[in-house]
Amino acid sequence: MTTTEQPAREPLTARHPWLLNGSALLLVVAGVALQAVGIVRASSGDWQGGTLFAWLAIGATAVAVIVALVAIIRRRSWKLGAVVLLAALATNPYLLARLLNLLG
Repeated sequence: MTTTEQPAREPLTARHPWLLNGSALLLVVAGVALQAVGIVRASSGDWQGGTLFAWLAIGATAVAVIVALVAIIRRRSWKLGAVVLLAALATNPYLLARLLNLLG
């Protein structure tokens, strides 16, 4: 007697290894765009709007760091995950401000 058991499906990230890294990269690009909008708003005198967009950019790049770390830990194209992680760290406005404060 034979049984017709379905094989277990792989998780979505195993079938699509670019999903985590692509999401992190999209968040990095969104963080850069949000930071640019924040700078423009603050330059035009809207300090509250500029601050809001700066915080949104910090949040987007922080989530990108977490997603890239998950991709690296789960070994889903970890080389691309490392590149996206470095990009997320380099574009985080908070870290950039701290680095510029240390330099001068």
